[in-house]
Amino acid sequence: MLMKNIKKLLGYAVVLSVIVLPVVSLAAEFRTGHQPAVRADERIINDIYISGSSVSSAGNINGDLIAVGGNVVGSGAVSADVIVGGGNVSIFSTVGDDVRAGGGN
Repeated sequence: MLMKNIKKLLGYAVVLSVIVLPVVSLAAEFRTGHQPAVRADERIINDIYISGSSVSSAGNINGDLIAVGGNVVGSGAVSADVIVGGGNVSIFSTVGDDVRAGGGN
């Protein structure tokens, strides 16, 4: 009887995971293009992923900032991690957690 209840509980957990995980992954925002940006008057509530030739982030981000580009400039506050990579990388942001950066300059 106990084994049957454990299997039933495990089945419910799997079904719940299948429903919840895709919804959680949609919490991030994605921006791409030649000059994608987070404007100074913007407030991002979740993580944001930005990629392009010239990437800039001046708005407040309540989550992670993940950016890749030829030129990457971050100047707005970030409440969590900043992960950036690019040819020229400049971070002037107030960062709430870790900064991981790789760049030529």
